[in-house]
Amino acid sequence: MAIADLKKIYENDPSKKANLLLVKALVDNQDYLAAKEYMLEKINDYQDSEANFKLMVKIFGLNHNFIQAQIMIRSVKNGVFQSELQNDFNRLQREFINSHPDEINKMEMNLYHIGGAQLPIQQQIITESMNLPVPNYVDGAKGALSDPFLYPAIRFSLLDVLRELQFTQFIDINWLDKKVHRVNLFKLVPLSETMSAVGIFNVLERRFGQTSPTIFQNMVKTFNLFLAYLYPFGDEIVTDYSLWVSVAYQMQKGNHLDLNQLDDDAKAVYDWQFRLLKIIESIK
Repeated sequence: MAIADLKKIYENDPSKKANLLLVKALVDNQDYLAAKEYMLEKINDYQDSEANFKLMVKIFGLNHNFIQAQIMIRSVKNGVFQSELQNDFNRLQREFINSHPDEINKMEMNLYHIGGAQLPIQQQIITESMNLPVPNYVDGAKGALSDPFLYPAIRFSLLDVLRELQFTQFIDINWLDKKVHRVNLFKLVPLSETMSAVGIFNVLERRFGQTSPTIFQNMVKTFNLFLAYLYPFGDEIVTDYSLWVSVAYQMQKGNHLDLNQLDDDAKAVYDWQFRLLKIIESIK
């Protein structure tokens, strides 16, 4: 059946079956980008069987979305099926490496030296780097994370991707204190599962969740940034969750905090939040 006919069928009946037929036809026709776009419309349907999951990973790979494909392979619990996916992916990735050396080298160097660019350029490089083969992405990310001029949000983004790739290795990162820290990638956890995030958002929910929804939403946005910037050492910095919320609330209201009236713990929290807010303001 012609692809045009399948598109009409899908428009009239946007079902799982119609989507799969169209996506497979587009892959056979080597229209990989269109196949991915239609697949993404029903992405959950591609995770209900090994055959569909394999097709999904293949489409990401054919679009050179190597990092996304590898992350999905890592999520598979069935060891035999994961090995099958990994072998197919490795072959596809090797073909790309052999046929696009100059393109790969340029993207990797852009990522490696990302710290010298302005934030919009750093964000663009981060997006483009997801099309790097996994080894090149890791090498480029290592260089980027050692750069003292890397924006904190970009550092978090890179670390989060490396965490999802599930590498069991140590890397050096240049953190907010301008010092180099060695991080075990395998021990990284999602930001939302860190003790500091769980503790902070529990306090926010208790204090503002039901009584002050606007304040709650504003505070959630603020702490999402704070904790991302502090990652992966937020649990070492944010220990008194109620104090961190109280200081942030007073600062958000515009209240002047008399440092002479604060104890040492409150001063330390204020200093950290003032520093984080300055970073946020500097990139608006």
